[in-house]
Amino acid sequence: MVDAGLVVCRAIQPIGISDAIIEKIRALQHAISLGMVVIHFFYGGMSRAKAEKSLRLFAEKVLPAVQAMPTPINPASLGQPRS
Repeated sequence: MVDAGLVVCRAIQPIGISDAIIEKIRALQHAISLGMVVIHFFYGGMSRAKAEKSLRLFAEKVLPAVQAMPTPINPASLGQPRS
């Protein structure tokens, strides 16, 4: 049996391959105009080498796309009415 809360968390967390992470962050950015993203690369029993590999891949493949995203892009997140 799958925990519904886990399913929801997994759906919105930026987990997966580079393109999937970029799209999840882009969707969050569009919805709530993120000003900051905090990513954790080191979990529980994960090896230090695997965490470092994830960090390096994020820096190389994802970070440039995230940095290029405009902030804010959703006027509603600023309390302004939508056009």
